[in-house]
Amino acid sequence: MGIGELTRESVLQAFAEFDRLGRSQFLEKYGYRPARSYYITVNGRDYDSKAIAGAAHAYLGTGFSALSSDEFSGGDRTVASKLRNLGFDVRSVVRSSVFPFILGQLYNRRQSIHDVYGGQQQGGISTPVGAPFVFLFTGDSGEEHGYRDGWSEDGSFAYCGEGQTGDQKFIRGNRAIRDHVEDGKDLLLFEALGTGGTYRFLGAFSFAAFETPLGTDRNNGLPLVEMMERAMRKFIDSDEARRMAVERRGRRGLEHA
Repeated sequence: MGIGELTRESVLQAFAEFDRLGRSQFLEKYGYRPARSYYITVNGRDYDSKAIAGAAHAYLGTGFSALSSDEFSGGDRTVASKLRNLGFDVRSVVRSSVFPFILGQLYNRRQSIHDVYGGQQQGGISTPVGAPFVFLFTGDSGEEHGYRDGWSEDGSFAYCGEGQTGDQKFIRGNRAIRDHVEDGKDLLLFEALGTGGTYRFLGAFSFAAFETPLGTDRNNGLPLVEMMERAMRKFIDSDEARRMAVERRGRRGLEHA
């Protein structure tokens, strides 16, 4: 079960409940945060797209229930696309932030990133509170812990999720990557150069898709049936990031100063 099953009628019923309860109570009831990127506009009123989609699932009939936020991914390719196909006007909120890093330039991770924006100083995914970014870090040292990142033939970047033992889950950093558009955050990727804390900025990316290769965890090399519940590697597409950045910022292209 998922948002692919939604009907126009089920979405209309979710709108009606939203109107009855009010936005705050509706979001609290279904466990969603306010939308930061995509809204459905009906008769001049804006509705949080992902919350509406999750609630609408309960209106499909007997045997169906509302979907929680972590059961599906929001964004242009999923929720927005489905709602548009059902005939609704889905709009993206334009943000005015600019990228504070220059493509290809070197930065000290602690001084230039964490001292300025906060976030976890260890690991490959950093999610600073209050910042419009999710920071991703890649490098050769990750292979020692089973993380294998790199460019793919199609030009996308394959990035391994968090979690060294057992099946990876869409929680914490993994969820932040998957839902970065819905959360109104940009994915900024940095590549480690040696062990001195220096990183090269590789650019802004967007979560595009995920794969299901068989991996192994660090405990006795036991095979993982699934990684990230269905995926070990996340594909991050730079061209898509540029398109989405243009859409969010209302600019003609993604510029690196």
